[in-house]
Amino acid sequence: NALCEHPLVSEAAVIGLPDDDLGERVVAVLVTRDAPEDIAAWLTSRLTGYKRPKEYRFTTHLPRNAMGKIDRITLRNEWSSYQRHPFRPEPSTQSCPQP
Repeated sequence: NALCEHPLVSEAAVIGLPDDDLGERVVAVLVTRDAPEDIAAWLTSRLTGYKRPKEYRFTTHLPRNAMGKIDRITLRNEWSSYQRHPFRPEPSTQSCPQP
């Protein structure tokens, strides 16, 4: 809910993606009108550290199932093959890891 309160975010989903060190990392996938550079700082005042996503990714749309809900399984499968590899393009517009 805190992500959707940002004025530039129109849709948001939080998923877990595989991580070599932790097993899984929290990633927020956002649909925005413009990529907000201050999203991490903006969330600092709204969420405690362990609740904040470790990485932010931006896309033009979120996949939905037949009921109209965000399809997190499809979203996770889409993004899990694109793990912070510097030469591999993302499936959508850009990836913006948290500083």
